[in-house]
Amino acid sequence: MYPIVVSNTLQILNLGVVEWERPEYHSSRNLFPIGYKSVREYQSIINPGKRCDYINEILEGTNGPIFKTTCQDD
Repeated sequence: MYPIVVSNTLQILNLGVVEWERPEYHSSRNLFPIGYKSVREYQSIINPGKRCDYINEILEGTNGPIFKTTCQDD
């Protein structure tokens, strides 16, 4: 059941899907599941001294995974 609460500052919103037939989405040491999404609370880059949420995603790209981080302050 989502979200998966890992800690007070990290939640997994979607585990995504591992694309086994496309080698750019996995290696012997790493998995890059398409659709993975998490939210982590960290120091704000917009408002120093405050904290905000950052959305982290792994998206499907034409030549491999696209890693996207969005600051909720922005």
